[in-house]
Amino acid sequence: MLDDGCYLIRRQLPEIVKTVDNNIAKSCMRLIDCYLAKYYETEVRKVTPDMIETLTGQIKAIFMFCFTWSVGGTTDLVGRKIFDLWLRERMTKYGVPFPADKQVYDWHYDLSKSEWISWFDTIP
Repeated sequence: MLDDGCYLIRRQLPEIVKTVDNNIAKSCMRLIDCYLAKYYETEVRKVTPDMIETLTGQIKAIFMFCFTWSVGGTTDLVGRKIFDLWLRERMTKYGVPFPADKQVYDWHYDLSKSEWISWFDTIP
């Protein structure tokens, strides 16, 4: 998926700031690490089988969110429309439920609710 995404941005999407593929991949992995931080066991925190089961159901959505902001975050408004359509096709292919309205950039994945939340709904 990362290869396909990098190919897309190199061939079809204008980049605001030029990037290289290995940095995009690293950015995606760092974002994923942020989501997975609570799953690292420490002396005071143990990871339970229930936590792993919950994560297993969320991992595709977590990846898609991180992929959006690492690969798709480098393009302009025109490129975002193209990327949105491209990524939605892949979400359907991989069985990731996603809201139909707005663009993929308008949502974040909430681990506590296991659902996509509009960024606008996070503003108090």
